[in-house]
Amino acid sequence: DTKLVSLVELVDKSILFNDHYVYHSSSSNTMLRHFERAAKYIQSHFSTNKVLEIGSNDGIFLKHFETGC
Repeated sequence: DTKLVSLVELVDKSILFNDHYVYHSSSSNTMLRHFERAAKYIQSHFSTNKVLEIGSNDGIFLKHFETGC
């Protein structure tokens, strides 16, 4: 009952997130607080033995969940 969706070709992270990359979520205090609060809310209201993360770009959201989710 699970699905995996991925790109056929992976782009090396050094190409995507280099010195010219415009925005990293973790560089914003507002985004840091948002993702922490969102993770806490989700964990208090839902079973979080699995997490689907889309678009937090540098892992800022997932760091608030235990390893193995």
